[in-house]
Amino acid sequence: MQTNQARARLALVAATVFGLGCSTVSLDAPSSFSDCEGCPEMVAVQIGSFEMGSSQQALREARVPEPFASYQTPQHTVRFTQPFAMARYPVTRAEFERFVVATNHPLSGDCWSWNQAADRYEQQPLLTWRNPGFAQTPRDPVVCVSWHDAKAYIAWLSRLTKESYRLPSESEREYAARAGANTAWPWGDITNAICDYANVSDRSRLAVHRNTQRSWQTLFDCADGFVYTAPVGSFEPNGLGLYDTLGNVWEWVEDCFEESYANAPGDGAALTASNCAQRTLRGGSWFTLTFLNRPQARYGAAPTDRSGHIGFRVARTLD
Repeated sequence: MQTNQARARLALVAATVFGLGCSTVSLDAPSSFSDCEGCPEMVAVQIGSFEMGSSQQALREARVPEPFASYQTPQHTVRFTQPFAMARYPVTRAEFERFVVATNHPLSGDCWSWNQAADRYEQQPLLTWRNPGFAQTPRDPVVCVSWHDAKAYIAWLSRLTKESYRLPSESEREYAARAGANTAWPWGDITNAICDYANVSDRSRLAVHRNTQRSWQTLFDCADGFVYTAPVGSFEPNGLGLYDTLGNVWEWVEDCFEESYANAPGDGAALTASNCAQRTLRGGSWFTLTFLNRPQARYGAAPTDRSGHIGFRVARTLD
C-alpha cells in the first residue's frame, strides 16, 4: 500500500508529466494480464514518444562522471511504432525455476557476487542462480543469469504461451521506467526518496559491507532495509504500476551496447548486430554506484557474464 508521502510524489509526477517531450504515457490504472498460471504479470504500455537519454545540464546536475555521461548522449527523440507490454516485476527465482525444471537448462558458469567472508565482490566458480552467495526467497529476482540464460527463458515462455515474448529494447525499458516524468526521478526531484522506491546501495548495505568506501557515489543517504536483493514488489511502483524499474537488479535488454547513442534507432526497436561484444544493462541494482541508478543510466556487459546483481524482465509485443 502506498504511503501518503509516496502518493503525493506520484501526484507531483502526474502534474508535471509531458513537459519535456514525454507524451502519451498513461498514469491511470494500467491494464494487466498473464498468459498462463505462473507466467509473469504483464502491463500494457500506451505508446507515444519521449526524449531518450540525458541533457548535458542534467548530467552536470547529477554529477555523472565520464565515460558514463557519454553513454547517455546525444539525447534524441524516440517515437514508438509497435504496442508492447512490460512485466510488472523482474523475473523471480520461482518463475525461473519453473523454466529450469521444464527444460533442464544447464547451471554452468561462474558468477560474480559478494564474498561475505572476504567482504568484497569477486568471481566465484561455485555460485549459481540457486546459490548466488546470499539468501533469497522465491519472490526475489533471479540473479547469476547471463543474457543467454534470459533469452533461453524467453524462448521457452514464448513456446509455452504461443505469444511473442522477448527482452525489452533499451528505449522501451527507459520509457517504461520514467513513466512520463520530466523530473529527476520518476517520483519527483527528491533524491533520497529513492529508498521508498528502490533497493539501492545505501546505509542498509554499507552497515554490513564495511570495507566499501562511503561517498556520494557509493551511498544513498537513506535506508531501504535490504543488503542484497529484495522480494519483487517490496517498494512503491512507478506511475505505470511497474516495480523495481530502478535498483534491486540490473536488467538485461535486447540491445547491443554502444558507448553513445550515435547509432540509436528512433522507433523503439533494439540496436542489434550479428555479433555483440556486450549487451546493455538497465536500472542499476542493490550494489551499483549511485549515478547508475538513474532512469537514463546504462551499462554494458558480455552476454556470458553472470552476476549477483544482474537479472532480467520480459516484454511482449502486442498486436
